[in-house]
Amino acid sequence: MLAFLAFACTVNAQLANSAWPKFHGNSFNTGLGVGPSATGTTKWSFSLGVGNSVYSSPVIGPDGTVYIGSTGGALVALNGKTGAQIWSTSTVGGVFAAPAIGANGWIYVGSGDRNLYAMDATGAVKWTFATTGPIESSPAIGTDGTVYVGSDDARVYAVDGTKGTMKWSFTTAGHVSASPAMSADGTLVYIPSQDGTLYALKVTDGTEKWKFVAAGPINSSPALDSGGNLYVGSDDKNLYSINALTGAHQWSFPTRGSIFSSPAVGSNGMVYVGSEDGVIYAVNAGAGTVAWSEATGDEIFSSPAIASDGTVYIGSNDTNLYAFNGTTGHQVWLYQTGDFVYSSPAIAADGTLYVGSFDASVYAFKSTFQGPTPVSLTLNPTTVLGGSTSTATVTLSGPALPGGTSVTLISGSVAATVPPSVTVAAGQTTGTFTVTAVAVAAQTPATISASANGGSKTAILTVNPPTVASVSISPTTVTGGVGATGTVTLSAQAPLTGFPVVLSSNVNSVTVPGTVSIAAGHTTASFAVTTVPVTAQVAATVTAGANSVSQTATLTVNPAALVSVSLNPTSVTGGGSSSGTVTVNGVAPTGGLVVHLSSSNTAASVPTTITISAGQTTGAFAAATSAVTKQQTATITATLGTSTQTASLTVNPTTLQSISLNPSSVTGGSTSTGTATLTGAAPTGGLVVKLTSSKTSASVPASVSIAAGKTSATFTVKTTGVATQTSVTIAGTIGTASKTATLTINPPAVVSVTMNPSSVVGGASSTGTVTLSSAAPTGGLVVHLSSNLAAATAPVSATVAAGKLSGTFTVKTVAVAASKVATITATLGSSSKTGTLTVNPPTLVSVKLSPASVVGGKTSTGTVTISSAAPVGGLVITASSSLSSVSVPSTVTIAAGKTTATFTIKTTKVNAKTTSTISATLNGTSKTATLTIT
Repeated sequence: MLAFLAFACTVNAQLANSAWPKFHGNSFNTGLGVGPSATGTTKWSFSLGVGNSVYSSPVIGPDGTVYIGSTGGALVALNGKTGAQIWSTSTVGGVFAAPAIGANGWIYVGSGDRNLYAMDATGAVKWTFATTGPIESSPAIGTDGTVYVGSDDARVYAVDGTKGTMKWSFTTAGHVSASPAMSADGTLVYIPSQDGTLYALKVTDGTEKWKFVAAGPINSSPALDSGGNLYVGSDDKNLYSINALTGAHQWSFPTRGSIFSSPAVGSNGMVYVGSEDGVIYAVNAGAGTVAWSEATGDEIFSSPAIASDGTVYIGSNDTNLYAFNGTTGHQVWLYQTGDFVYSSPAIAADGTLYVGSFDASVYAFKSTFQGPTPVSLTLNPTTVLGGSTSTATVTLSGPALPGGTSVTLISGSVAATVPPSVTVAAGQTTGTFTVTAVAVAAQTPATISASANGGSKTAILTVNPPTVASVSISPTTVTGGVGATGTVTLSAQAPLTGFPVVLSSNVNSVTVPGTVSIAAGHTTASFAVTTVPVTAQVAATVTAGANSVSQTATLTVNPAALVSVSLNPTSVTGGGSSSGTVTVNGVAPTGGLVVHLSSSNTAASVPTTITISAGQTTGAFAAATSAVTKQQTATITATLGTSTQTASLTVNPTTLQSISLNPSSVTGGSTSTGTATLTGAAPTGGLVVKLTSSKTSASVPASVSIAAGKTSATFTVKTTGVATQTSVTIAGTIGTASKTATLTINPPAVVSVTMNPSSVVGGASSTGTVTLSSAAPTGGLVVHLSSNLAAATAPVSATVAAGKLSGTFTVKTVAVAASKVATITATLGSSSKTGTLTVNPPTLVSVKLSPASVVGGKTSTGTVTISSAAPVGGLVITASSSLSSVSVPSTVTIAAGKTTATFTIKTTKVNAKTTSTISATLNGTSKTATLTIT
């Protein structure tokens, strides 16, 4: 059988890589499958619906999809495992033939609408090729992808499988409804016709190489065996054996009915064929003699299919699908459908059997083969550290089925995880997957199992705990008393509970914790290394261990050494001192550290030794100096064991440090106190500081002496008056050293403005006095004046004579009708002061009558007098009478510049002597006079 399959594959290159890609399984129409036998139990059935009887035979795609046509005019794609419809593409006319699947995945099928269709795997139509008759022939595909198909228009067509264009056609004398077969070398296509002839045509141009003529029409498709023999049935009731190279007749086997069924060629030397007489025949391929025959209940149009174990399947018009033992003819099982079974069965690689029925259904029958089982499970490596992986390989007992074989995976320990399953690809026998080990605290075996189709295999993965990979200390050298940091690194991640590592040190001067725990999922942890001060260098070995594996690191502990000696300040005046500090690089041990000190110059002295107290890193000392006449440098040296550090101290001679003034700003004529300060105490005999002033407005003594042992002395700065602010530099000098201070001399400022008198009647004058903060300088000072009131005028300025504190000026006023206040402002430089002067209006002095007694009906003249001349615009006096019989004007106006005005008083006759009081009022002041009327 294997040899026969190899023969079949030589021309199957342009067919899809599947177990049953075209009618009768392959390019030679042998009907021999690669799958094992099926049971008589349905796996599923799918109804195409009323009016969709199935005459077509199913084919199987590389992914297990089943394609089948319906008489209702459609090609349907079904899921081979479940029977669910994937798609359905209309062909207008009924589909009676089986499709063929090309290596490009396209499906080619003929239709009763006279067209050959090419569809892709989604059911989309790529092209159609039109013939002039219905197509009942199942296509064959050549080695170059050419599609060969017959038509009821009596022609055979060669069509380009990609473009859908005709390459050539060959005309017979009858309908061509059978399926072509290809020659072993792919150079010939064999196709029968209802004209009773089997033609061998060249694939290159369609020309005839030979032909075989039977005694009746041929509706059976030819089958080619590996020995070069063609088998074909005829309506003349005979099964023929023909030489495939020459067309010569070899033998014929008679039946009792026409043969529409296409022969199937078994690997056991048998040819199987059904007949219209309702019998399936097993004929010896070599001699043409019957080996066995079995009757069904009705005519047979279905073509037999042979499973890999020799079981033969065939449908019958008695509605049954039959399974026979290919060797003995013994009926294995039968399954009754709802109508004729014209369809020829198709066998999948896993042995699932597919067939259609006139009851409009497609049936799938379960295979006796459940799929390959695991025969081994291997791990590489077989021992891993927690957190790492191993590659597992599962090997099956045979190639995986189309769509792949799923293998269920289980780990027997939480120390190793596996995926739920691994799929071995179709046609392959092995599949790999990753086993992931998790961190463990102790060595743990994990049993990995792989199961499929009732078979199972196991393998053991040993998961080891981590070990100490390294221990390191940073820094590797410290001074006693200074700590370091240790780091432990594991060979793998710590488990969920963490991972303890035991620590130890071989010397007392270096201590570590007893253990350090590495957190879950981590590979490192740090720990503190503590040291104590030592008197000599110590090399300590720190050990980290776990699970019998340990690692070490060395820490060198040195005694403390001098790192610096410092002075503050680094420059002093002779006689002063500086604070020194010695610093070591670690704490002093018990008993302290003695540091030796020395000075290179007698101008600076230090103690012989200094002790740094236990536990401390520094010690202090004083560097004393003596007076020097010139600058000197002393090197201070500190020594501890073999370590030495130095610092420099500069000793300076005493000199002038500063000149200061208090206050630093005065008014001319005042004094300020100056202070000369030295950088240190004056030497024996004292020091003389020469003094100078940059301007004559400030005078200083020629010098000031600073007594021995003192650091400062004071002096007086005298000033004279100035007209403007003046800056004077006061300088002090000792030798080449000079210091200065600035004294600001300010001019006098106005401190007050007074008026005498402070209130006058308009027209009178007042004397103003401006007073300064200090005497006016030589040439006097001019003070600017102003008034805010036109009724009071001040001069533009007033001069304060030299040496005087004040000066006077006159403010003149004019008459006003009402009291007004004038603000007199005096300004000198930026200083300004004000005084006020009240200017009052005139007052009413009297009212007089002439005559003072009149006869009723006569008049009298009144005169009003004011204290001073009336202002511009005059002054209005209000007048009134106490009697209505005596009338006066309501007001009397005194003309500007005048002091009096008259008015007329009218009377009426009276019966008796009467008096009237005449009143005059000005600014609330009234005067009266009495008029007698007789």
